[in-house]
Amino acid sequence: MAGKLKPLEESITTALNAGIKVIVVHDKVDDLTEVELRNFFGNQDQTKMVLLTGVYNSPGGARNAGVLRVKTDWVTFWDSDDRPVVENLIQLYEIVEESSADVGIGGYVNTNLLQQSSSRHYRNESQDLNLIALVPGIWRMIFRTRLVADSPFQSLLLAEDQILLSDIQITKRNIVFLSAVVYNYLSGNPESLTGQSRKTGHLVDSISHIHLNIENQTSKTQREFDWIMLAKQALTLLKYGSIHNRIFAARRLLQFLFIAPIRARQTILRHFLSKGQLDD
Repeated sequence: MAGKLKPLEESITTALNAGIKVIVVHDKVDDLTEVELRNFFGNQDQTKMVLLTGVYNSPGGARNAGVLRVKTDWVTFWDSDDRPVVENLIQLYEIVEESSADVGIGGYVNTNLLQQSSSRHYRNESQDLNLIALVPGIWRMIFRTRLVADSPFQSLLLAEDQILLSDIQITKRNIVFLSAVVYNYLSGNPESLTGQSRKTGHLVDSISHIHLNIENQTSKTQREFDWIMLAKQALTLLKYGSIHNRIFAARRLLQFLFIAPIRARQTILRHFLSKGQLDD
């Protein structure tokens, strides 16, 4: 990220000025990024910002290191190449505080950097958790810190955030929604993990983990949610994976077609027919 940190620094500055405490976790790859981060960090109020640098080897590992330093009741997660909408995030925080919720879910915009006109807005009008399972990015969510601390992220390069939603059994939690956009997700970056087909093998581990959760799950709503995430991941693996991994994905999709609850199958089918594809 060396030379590309300006948007992140602007977001952090806005957050700090608004009273949000920030933990920046640098999964060290190159020295130049660390130099830029330390220069920025040195000019901030260090009672409000923490900078961690280490070799964590995955987004999940980096997030786990950050969560260990969280001293507040609530936590949210940003990726370094996206743009949170801080004022709306604060509004979501106020709602979860007032309602004693476990999770707050805001709206977000997915903008393809290669096709600016293809931006999609997700505003939670229906508050249907099965639709959340189709686009389950945790960066538009606020969590009670204890939920995440008790269910650490898996050390995977892809879908570790979706595993978290399965592990905490999100459908059983008290959830509040906000239609306002709290996060701008920027897709289409060929340097991102989802743009690197060789990384998609980690979806095999994610699918297997969620499938095990499904087998041990007694809640119908959580099984529906988990099956939708599993099918979405399997479709991505079928599209981008190796031949061996595509065979694995095809088998899981067959299980989905014959075993998954009907509402889960209907959700996937309706979305696939309306969009022609699933968001990666």
